[in-house]
Amino acid sequence: MAEVSQRPWEAAYSKGVGIVERPAFLTYLAAEMMKRETLKSVLDIGCAAGRNSVFLAREGFDVVGIEPQSTILEVARSKVSDEGAKPRLLLGDLVDLPFKESSFDAVLCLYVLMFLPVVKLATCVRNIFQVLRDSGMAFFAFYSPEDASFEMGECLHENTIRWDRRMGPWAGIEAHYFTHEEILHLFNTVEILSLHLVTQRETHDGVPHVHRFWQVICRKDSTTCTPVKERTG
Repeated sequence: MAEVSQRPWEAAYSKGVGIVERPAFLTYLAAEMMKRETLKSVLDIGCAAGRNSVFLAREGFDVVGIEPQSTILEVARSKVSDEGAKPRLLLGDLVDLPFKESSFDAVLCLYVLMFLPVVKLATCVRNIFQVLRDSGMAFFAFYSPEDASFEMGECLHENTIRWDRRMGPWAGIEAHYFTHEEILHLFNTVEILSLHLVTQRETHDGVPHVHRFWQVICRKDSTTCTPVKERTG
């Protein structure tokens, strides 16, 4: 994305390092909710190697995935070349989305905003809801400061760190970790259908980690907000 160093991402993906095949947890829930709401067209922002885009296409959705880095986009295109149901993968940036207003029924933006400069966040969120149709749904995921990776880097300013060598191929990337208050402020012009702080336990290179991340589901054109809930998984 704009103004964020992408070299670690590009270097890793071009070597096949760090590519996750399994869709993100929230993608499964998004598919269920979109089917219930009879939503069809989906924009996957920051699609990377295409794991979420491919899954949603297989589930019958019309999917467009955008990725700002051409090297990573080529990796995604090579991975979906043999798929039956294929997403459309385009070069695109969240700061300047190449779509008309109200182009999509739903938007997926998972672990993307956290890698943008904080000063760009409001503009990017506005862009997302601009391409979303009225009553459309948007799905977001952000790391919380309680996530294990928050300790794996140099603090640049409040809740923003530059990952160090403990993050392996992602060393050097700057990431912002969101608080509950920041999320409420960021989405104060739309309806927050759900806001969950999720706990996920994983093992990386034999070392157990506890991941803590926010799942946010919004609907366009409302100003009401539900209370925060927490769950583990």
